[in-house]
Amino acid sequence: MAHWWRDGAHAACYEDPECCDFLTNRAYAVSSSVVSFYLPLVVMVFVYARVYREARRQLDKIDRCEGARKRGGGPGAPRLLALREHKALKTLGMIMGTFTLCWLPFFVVNVLRVFRAHVVDRRLFLFLNWLGYSNSAFNPLIYCRSPDFRRAFRRLL
Repeated sequence: MAHWWRDGAHAACYEDPECCDFLTNRAYAVSSSVVSFYLPLVVMVFVYARVYREARRQLDKIDRCEGARKRGGGPGAPRLLALREHKALKTLGMIMGTFTLCWLPFFVVNVLRVFRAHVVDRRLFLFLNWLGYSNSAFNPLIYCRSPDFRRAFRRLL
């Protein structure tokens, strides 16, 4: 069972201490991609869609209350809450979108290369791997849009 992920066609690379490639077999490439990316992505999209739908419902309720208040007067506190919820939804969407844009190309190519190795250039594979890692660099840029996040970050410093 040890080394089950190794591709037998590249045994010489495993014996060569100068060879630094991570060469996997089909079962490992597909199963690791499904478990570590595709399933979590489906769950995240499903959960995000549910959160978005619920937030939309809440915003519609606030808009209906706001309409009644405008006819009768009163402060706009619900509107401020609605704007904050909208911004939070936008931030969540940006996080999801960035994650998907950074990692999807790598995981598509990760599976493709075990079936059609000649189609995927090694440099492209490495570039897409680093593109996936760059997702971590984008997160602080996205989160810093939030005043609450900036305040908490300043307290940590």
